[in-house]
Amino acid sequence: MNQEIAGKKPKKKFSIQTWLKKNFKFIIAGLIAIIIFNKYIILIVLMIVLGYVGLVSMKLAKLVPHIQVETVNASAILIGYAWGWELGFLFGVIVGIVGFVNASQIKLTTIIAALFMGLSGVLAELFFSMGINFFVSFSIIQFIRGVITYPIFSTIGGDPIESAIHSIFDPLFNIFVYSQLMNLIYVLLRGLGVI
Repeated sequence: MNQEIAGKKPKKKFSIQTWLKKNFKFIIAGLIAIIIFNKYIILIVLMIVLGYVGLVSMKLAKLVPHIQVETVNASAILIGYAWGWELGFLFGVIVGIVGFVNASQIKLTTIIAALFMGLSGVLAELFFSMGINFFVSFSIIQFIRGVITYPIFSTIGGDPIESAIHSIFDPLFNIFVYSQLMNLIYVLLRGLGVI
């Protein structure tokens, strides 16, 4: 009654039944969309999660000099292997560049590193099309990345320690640590029938 005197309408109590009746059509449409487009929804959610983890890992890599624990390269391989080179390339380059910008690390070597992240996604589909399993493909791509990046980083005048880390230790770390995680995600996605 005091609310009516003050000119305010009394608040209605929330009722789940009323809410369900009011939004029934939207709920049904949403459920149908999830059933029909579940592969795309899972892809979008996975790319958002892997992108966020990649950005955070690149910020963490800035805190510790000469240590690179970024997950973008590994994620680009997973996405390229599972959904094609276009998505793998775009994910690697876009998230790589955004991550380096957020970490305030824009220089020629980091731009080249972001391009190699995209190249990893392209190579992933190539190995998928040749029938090579994910774990072996992941390891070969990391080896190729190391072999290609060392002469390029050394040529453009990067710090020799940084060149060695990006060319040797990053791929080894990815092979021994991130390959297990990405392989687990890949197996789960295959088990769910998403890819």
